[in-house]
Amino acid sequence: MVLALALKAELSGVTDLRPLDTEDSPFYYTFKVQCTSCRETHPNWVSVSRFEQNEISGSKGEANFVWKCKNCKVFLTVRVAFGFELMGVA
Repeated sequence: MVLALALKAELSGVTDLRPLDTEDSPFYYTFKVQCTSCRETHPNWVSVSRFEQNEISGSKGEANFVWKCKNCKVFLTVRVAFGFELMGVA
């Protein structure tokens, strides 16, 4: 089952709004993705969990989502991280 939530609000004094996102109850971020090389759009909506890891072909790295564009064969990746994780703070 797929559920979607659209949220629109006027907020005052809110500094840390994010979904409940734990390994036991992961939040799936859903996007329409487009190749940054040829601009081909993925035919489906893509759901990404920050707890799922996929190997990047030809690399030692991992990403939450890996897509090989059918048009130009370029590999594209998505990594989900919160602000403090981007700054290197665990």
